[in-house]
Amino acid sequence: MARHDMRCKLQSSDQLRACLGRVPDDSRVEVERGIALTAETVADLRSLSDLPAGLILVINNDLDPRYNVVRIERP
Repeated sequence: MARHDMRCKLQSSDQLRACLGRVPDDSRVEVERGIALTAETVADLRSLSDLPAGLILVINNDLDPRYNVVRIERP
């Protein structure tokens, strides 16, 4: 299956929501170890009111939605 990755450097929770765009709320989220952020789904990410600056959001969009995943990483 084809896979398309999009990367965004985040400075705010508003920017996070803008980058997530149409990613389904039930998409799985992976947070890199050591980052003080708790989220299991994209809906959890969208509900955050505060976000550490400078994190990287990686959105993996697969043609099969069961394999979509959003990762939060350090630069």
